[in-house]
Amino acid sequence: MKRILALVAVLATAAPVAAVGVYVLAPNGGGLGAVAAQAPLSYASAEPAGEVQDPADAQPDATVREFRSGARYATVGEVAVLQVDPDARLNPGESLVGYRDEGPVGAGVPDAGDCGDLIHNLAVLRVLSIDGDRALARVVRVYGSFATGDSVRSRAARRRAYGRLLRRVAPKGAAPVGVVVGVIPPKLWAGAGEVVCLNVGWRAGALPGVRLKVTSHPNAEAAGFGPDDESSRQPASPPGPLPDPEDPPRELPNGTIGMVEVVNASAQACVARVLDCRSPVQLGDRVSRP
Repeated sequence: MKRILALVAVLATAAPVAAVGVYVLAPNGGGLGAVAAQAPLSYASAEPAGEVQDPADAQPDATVREFRSGARYATVGEVAVLQVDPDARLNPGESLVGYRDEGPVGAGVPDAGDCGDLIHNLAVLRVLSIDGDRALARVVRVYGSFATGDSVRSRAARRRAYGRLLRRVAPKGAAPVGVVVGVIPPKLWAGAGEVVCLNVGWRAGALPGVRLKVTSHPNAEAAGFGPDDESSRQPASPPGPLPDPEDPPRELPNGTIGMVEVVNASAQACVARVLDCRSPVQLGDRVSRP
């Protein structure tokens, strides 16, 4: 009996831990539907996922004119030649995030609404030198196919914006309910570990760390979604790893095909990472609190 009581005491005081397939309510910061995050929330962990942003707020500080090596796509160590916007103020040593504005997210998805533009983060750069409207920056990290013509902006500004987001509190009674309106990079499907865009933002309680269940589109075959977005320069890729049919059933709520965790959010939309799924998460699938 003493051993049982001791174990109960340990469990009562221990910090909640969540693993894929096991969903534990978080002690604070989101109310019903919020569960403990897998790792500490930080801009560094959120940056590769990208974000959905109002086009007016997604203004670049500079554009990649070329890479010194002559390559079309960047690798770590590559030096980029930047065309600096007249209103931008860059400084040597400053960190920049390289990105591609993939345009409005949710086009053609029923009930998507006006979510904003899909911002696909692709690289991190460090400014080497500035000469008028021209700057040189070294690529120090690559998340995707960062290419000539892509944009860059201050990484510090995005970090501050994320810090403000983490300090937000979900409105009382907020209940995140929405639709999968996009995938990063643009395509129709997402598997475990990949990132999706949802048409629900922090105003509805979709704050970083909140987990939502995904249920199938009620009439997926009749939705008539088109092929992968061929206008994007990021090649479409197949869905991520799916469960092996011979594996034991995953502990997901009844009727749920997957679980996602919000990574970054605007007022009206968010990006979320697929934690687990019984089948691919696709455009038009519904999301709500567990």
